[in-house]
Amino acid sequence: MSAPTTTTFAERFWSMSLRAQPADEDWEDANEDELDSFITAEQQIIPSIVSAIHSDDHRTRLIATIKIRRLLQRPPPSVGLQPVINSGLVPIVVEMLSSENTRFRAEAAWIVSNIASGTYEQTSTVVYAGAIPKLVALFPTDDTDIQETALWALGNIGGDCKQFRDMVVQAGGLKPPLDVLDAPKDYEEKLWNTASWVLSCYLTPRPGDELELEVTSQMIPVLTKFLRGTEEIGWDTIKYVVKALEEICANEAAAELTIKTGMLPRLLEFCTEGSPDLRYNAIRCVGQFTAGSEDSTDAAIEAGFLQVLKACIFHDLSTIRESACWAASNVAAGTLAQVHTLLDAGLLSILATVVRDKQEVLKPRNEATWALANLVNTAVDHPELINPLIEGGCIEALSDAMTFHYFNAQRLAVQSLQKILGIELRSQSKGKLGICSLRAVRVCDVAPPCDQSLHLQNPITEQDGTFTPLTNTAKTIRNSGVMDPPIETTVVKELGSPSPQEQPVDENSEDSEFDEAELESFITTEQQIIPSIVNAIHSDDRHARLTATINIRRLLQKGPLHAGVQPVINSGLVPIVVEMLSSEDTKFRAEAAWIVSNIAAGTSEQTSTVVDAGAIPKLVAMFSQDEISIQDSALWALGNIGGDSARFRDMVVEAGGVKLALDVLDAPKNYKEKLWHTAPWVLSSYLTQRPGDELGLEVTSRIIPILTKFIHEPPTISWDTLGYAIKALDKICNDEAAAELTVATGILPRLVKLCTEGDFDLQESAILCVGQFVAGSEASTDATIEAGFLDVLKHCIGHQVARIREVACVAASNFARGSLTQVHALLDAGLLPVLVTVVRDRHELQRPRKEATWALADLANKALVDLELIDPLIEGGCIEAFSDAMTSEDDRTQSLAVQSLQKLLRIESRSQNKVLELLKAADGTARLRGNRGVMSAPVENTVAEELGSMSLQEQPTDEDWEESDEDELDTFITGEQQIIPAIVSGIRSDDRQARLVATIKIRRLLQKRPPHVGVQPVINSGLVSTVVEMLSSEDTKFRAEAAWIVSNIASGTSEQTATVVDAGAIPKLVAMFPTDVADVQENALWALGNIGGDSTRFRDLVVKAGGVKPALDVLDAPEKYTEKVRNTASWVLTCYLTPRPGAEFALEVTSQMIPILTKFIREPSDISWDTLGYAVKALDQICANEEAAELTIKTGILPRLVELCTKGDADLRYNAIRCVGQFTAGTEASTDAAVEAGFLEALKACIGHHLVMIRENACWAASNVAAGSLPQVEALLNAGLLPILVAIVRDKHEVQKPRNEATWALANLVNMALVHPELIEALIEDRCIEAFSDAIVSQHFNTQRLAVQSLQKLLGRGSGCQDRALELFKGADGIARLRAVRDGRNTRGSEVGKTAHEILKDHYPDFVRRARV
Repeated sequence: MSAPTTTTFAERFWSMSLRAQPADEDWEDANEDELDSFITAEQQIIPSIVSAIHSDDHRTRLIATIKIRRLLQRPPPSVGLQPVINSGLVPIVVEMLSSENTRFRAEAAWIVSNIASGTYEQTSTVVYAGAIPKLVALFPTDDTDIQETALWALGNIGGDCKQFRDMVVQAGGLKPPLDVLDAPKDYEEKLWNTASWVLSCYLTPRPGDELELEVTSQMIPVLTKFLRGTEEIGWDTIKYVVKALEEICANEAAAELTIKTGMLPRLLEFCTEGSPDLRYNAIRCVGQFTAGSEDSTDAAIEAGFLQVLKACIFHDLSTIRESACWAASNVAAGTLAQVHTLLDAGLLSILATVVRDKQEVLKPRNEATWALANLVNTAVDHPELINPLIEGGCIEALSDAMTFHYFNAQRLAVQSLQKILGIELRSQSKGKLGICSLRAVRVCDVAPPCDQSLHLQNPITEQDGTFTPLTNTAKTIRNSGVMDPPIETTVVKELGSPSPQEQPVDENSEDSEFDEAELESFITTEQQIIPSIVNAIHSDDRHARLTATINIRRLLQKGPLHAGVQPVINSGLVPIVVEMLSSEDTKFRAEAAWIVSNIAAGTSEQTSTVVDAGAIPKLVAMFSQDEISIQDSALWALGNIGGDSARFRDMVVEAGGVKLALDVLDAPKNYKEKLWHTAPWVLSSYLTQRPGDELGLEVTSRIIPILTKFIHEPPTISWDTLGYAIKALDKICNDEAAAELTVATGILPRLVKLCTEGDFDLQESAILCVGQFVAGSEASTDATIEAGFLDVLKHCIGHQVARIREVACVAASNFARGSLTQVHALLDAGLLPVLVTVVRDRHELQRPRKEATWALADLANKALVDLELIDPLIEGGCIEAFSDAMTSEDDRTQSLAVQSLQKLLRIESRSQNKVLELLKAADGTARLRGNRGVMSAPVENTVAEELGSMSLQEQPTDEDWEESDEDELDTFITGEQQIIPAIVSGIRSDDRQARLVATIKIRRLLQKRPPHVGVQPVINSGLVSTVVEMLSSEDTKFRAEAAWIVSNIASGTSEQTATVVDAGAIPKLVAMFPTDVADVQENALWALGNIGGDSTRFRDLVVKAGGVKPALDVLDAPEKYTEKVRNTASWVLTCYLTPRPGAEFALEVTSQMIPILTKFIREPSDISWDTLGYAVKALDQICANEEAAELTIKTGILPRLVELCTKGDADLRYNAIRCVGQFTAGTEASTDAAVEAGFLEALKACIGHHLVMIRENACWAASNVAAGSLPQVEALLNAGLLPILVAIVRDKHEVQKPRNEATWALANLVNMALVHPELIEALIEDRCIEAFSDAIVSQHFNTQRLAVQSLQKLLGRGSGCQDRALELFKGADGIARLRAVRDGRNTRGSEVGKTAHEILKDHYPDFVRRARV
């Protein structure tokens, strides 16, 4: 039973604007750069602040304290906490808590509260500096802000650990929150919420460390009194009080005290009223009584809890349904009288409905299964309950529960059925117990991995209503791990002995049993087979030889595979076993095929022994035998061999191994049912995807018509068999040409239908298969729409099984990546709200949420192309969904959400304002601030103004990511921040498989966890040198994995990157590139990009080692490489070229890049906009150097770059404008070249673009031209750019950055007009005066300054236009605006304020005098 989610301080603090921040009237808002400047490279606070905070001057000290508070106030707090501690400031801040000055106490409490939100070590600094008693002493103050901040700090300290919690309680820290709740009318409402939250922090469950009854008994009367008088109290506050009461009532004695207060009826009201969180907490709270003593459970029942549960089990929210089922399970575990009350209340049928509802999510179904299991336990002692359970649908529900993809629910269901079967009643024969489901549980090994078989030593069967022992029975149930022997035996009577494939046994030893000890005795300590068996298998005596062969087969069949195979190989038995495949004796052929199949199930080295011994042609030849067991074993063996590697697969295909499986599927009626199952599995083994090694269309085109015929018109086959056939088709259709052939067979409607039929594995396979068509060509995607796939996806995204929800969301994201017509079809089908629901469901598992976020992100990308999509996305809840996705623990989900919001925020002001408004309402502001390190640079164009600047970088992701349990990844790291010994020893093992598995685990850890979590443990464990050495491995898989790991380590800190550099990674990575394996090429490039992008030193090392050449080679001959490699290569160059003042690349290096980059940009055949964007960005960085810019111009690339300013996606246009803008910022000749290439005409279109970043950079480039020569300025005016720039400045709905750049452009034109007065009239005619008047009221200081200074220059010109200019300015409300600047709090006495005063004094003397106050 899971506990309710606890909200941490950090989550609450950064997600709320709880109160106005104390601000010094003379302290201006600090920008991000200024805050960063408060911290030295040694992670200390700069000396000027440290000395100021120790100053005797009140004002100096206060400003320094405010700076510290604002540094910690900026999220995340972890950035500033340690520097404050390192600088020794904690004691002086804590001392301020006792200051007589209210302002100092308030600031100090803020700082202490933030420090206490950090780690245990950080919190301990304020505790041991004496903060607790000082915070308690602060509370009697009348200042509400100080009271609230003191409570927050105490809550953070008390919520950190038991030790600090007890110190807070001992110091009287319990009294302040209780005082608030005891007399709420004496305090402001916000204190009610904080006080209740603080109590929940003190009460956070720590097993064995709960608050004693002596303490909680003081809380109970106050809390219950508060809850009774809640008419004016918000649900948010009440939920925290109820949560606190719930945690108290986990103690039975405290629960009984609570019941005595008469609180239960009020708590029951909360179960069905108020916010969902309040309802959840109320159900959990009353549930504590039902989990307690018999008396407390009776009290809950008498108060009407069971009737309340009936309503709650059908609530819209899964968390409430789950908790209601949990509470019902507690009642079901109670006394007989309580169980009868539950049955009389009609809860049994409701719980059975929950278990059987396939649309229900897993957690409520699991809790409902617990409830049924508890009822069955009671029925064991009270058989009279059996009939009500059967009549109430318990048997059918438990049968359905065995199909859950959740082991605990399966275990409960099977064990409960076992107990019902064990009750000797007439009721036992009623119902078949879900025979198919029981078979699935036994055969499919749903338990955790278990190699040993379960042997029934004394089986029993039913004879005439009684149970008697059977003799001479040797039924072996393989790998069950779920049922106890008695239930297995009882069900065997119904089902027969199950087996994945029929086992050949010796006719003279059918009843023989092998125990584990005997099997182990077959192997010597030297890992060989004992001589007696080896000698016997070489014997001429048939019986001795057959017995020895059976012993070998049973060793491989019953013992762990890895334990038996190698000794067989070591003993030289493989050739003789392979030779048996051609024996005239059927028995030997059958046994040999079994043995070969098991050996081929081992490592590649082990499989090669049977291949080299000539097994493949013998196995193919065996299939002509009539014995089904031999045919089946031969197919299994061929499947294992062909599934091992591309080389072995091709050998099997060449030998005719595909034909055997196809013959079965083409005429299934000619073969036994068992072969129908094996044949499609074998095909799926052959088709296992290895990038670059897929089966050719020549082969798959023969498979497609037979597979589709088999799927379309199958004989009476199991879902499992059909699933394998669809998996094989899925793998084939990864090739677009094969997919088109498949569509032509008309199979799509059948596949779409199977997405909602059969068992869960079949449904998943069908969704994945149809998803291949969606991921293919536009025509194949359209075919799936026509087949009704979109309607099916709506159903599948709401499926009870997480894996099906996940693959359905993947398919939806492929639709969202399609054409605009397909995207509109997706929206029309109503999939958007379904996807939004998945993303927003905080109880949803991570993988479906991530894939649903991908789908929404793809829709956001499409919205950049088709603006008509913006409103449906906004109305459909996309903004709120992205806001929620930012709270995900998955880095990629967070990154997708932030990047999508970034794109939506770039859109024209009308939509942009709405997006911002919704984002703020959805708590997105705090969440974005918490996601520093995710956004890319252009977000500064829009979000910086609202949320603060952010600088983030997109991480590479692995498209071949296999399944991995998130919790399992956390177990890879020890408490000492090292990798667990099992993985460390595995990665150093001589066994290839063990070493590869360990390496993959390291890669997955780094791939799925942020660098600060996974990288350091890998380094601490000394694994870097081992991984770097793998870069030179002859095994492609190791090289690819190692490059992945190195790339991720190099994405960490400079110190972490240094470990791979010092281990010699750079030359090895450079040497890797000549490989023809695309994944290895890409991973090597990524790693070099991360290393070279870290620092100038590492970049120079990469360059010296030849690291520029691989990227240039790709761009020089792009047709030889995949799109992913081309994209990575262009990105890598941007990493090398990242500007570092004073450390730019020498012209000697960039001159080699320019011809290749310009050629690549000029002739991009099938290159994506994204890749082209990186290449243009690299050129942009190069051309910051004037000489490099001149070399670039000589290549004739400028017309192409100008063309790209209005072509492609938004990022490409942005980079193109920036790149051409570099020429306009350079020499006069380079600016002329840009003008001649038509850049000014392109700018006209770009300044009117709907994306902020494009408008901004177009205005920036125009300002560069405006700062040029007179002919260049005249060309700008002739191109009609002046009125467009004026319109930007005057547009009150325009965001700040484009307005600022346009103001710069106008200011530059004014400067030119001072030298060439003939320009003044043009500026006045096009309303520059009015534009500058509007710019004066800008909230951006630089824009204000430019406007005022430009006005002074324009109005001061003694030309014939002066009088008109003065009149126009006055008519544009300019005088009032100048006075506002002169007298403004932030500008009075500043340079801009003085300039405003001079303009008034010189030109409007009547308005110089300040207004009387």
